[in-house]
Amino acid sequence: MKKKILFLACVVCLSSILTAFDQIKITGSTTVYPISDKCARVFEDEHPGVEIDIAPTGSSVGISSIIDGSADIGNASREAKQKEIEQAHADNVDLHGTVIALDGVAVVVHPGNDVRNLSLKQLQDIYTGKVTSWKEIGGVDKPILVISRDPSSGTYEVFNHAVLKGKELSMTAILVQGNQSVADAVAMTESAIGYIGFGFLQGHLKALSIEDVAPSNQSISCGEYALSRKLYMFTNGKPRGVIGDYIRFVLSERGQSIVRDTGFLPVN
Repeated sequence: MKKKILFLACVVCLSSILTAFDQIKITGSTTVYPISDKCARVFEDEHPGVEIDIAPTGSSVGISSIIDGSADIGNASREAKQKEIEQAHADNVDLHGTVIALDGVAVVVHPGNDVRNLSLKQLQDIYTGKVTSWKEIGGVDKPILVISRDPSSGTYEVFNHAVLKGKELSMTAILVQGNQSVADAVAMTESAIGYIGFGFLQGHLKALSIEDVAPSNQSISCGEYALSRKLYMFTNGKPRGVIGDYIRFVLSERGQSIVRDTGFLPVN
């Protein structure tokens, strides 16, 4: 009798081990990371059998990880490039993007900087090295310290497309990884300029108006702000199973309230 009970206990134990966790591996955009992470923690609490691992690696890595099959969800703060779509097709991967939030790229300076507005052309001239002093655009006579995201970043890609328009980034620009790193560098340097996701905008930074439009919930939602964008979660095909359950949670009323709480804009 004892052996039978022990055997049944072992079977139950083994069954629990085999079915205890559905694991979801997420990688990609550092901008999307706060949304993805906070939603994951709530989702895990409500689904004890699910474990979600998230790595903030950049949008390009997020999309490539779906193509090569190394992740279940690839976060991205930009659309997929044509070459990524073609590579996915060649590898028989159905690269499917779900819009989970709206965002804007905020151009930020130190609060002590007198400049309040830039045109897209002025911003391009700064980041290509044509304009090197704040005096040239209505500020003080100090050299501009240009801070940019690294090329693997979706934020960089959006900025590159909307501002640089194919022109080369200044050789003197400092490349950093992550929105927070840009925010910290600008906050500590009075002559610096950088760009971050709107959700990372903090009180110790000043966001510049672009073409006389300040980044705000309203200007980003309606697309009036020139550097508005969508945030994505990419999957191989339409999300299904536990992956679909998680993304549906992100899009739910509760998930979208988390989007709002993290400083981004709901898709609804």
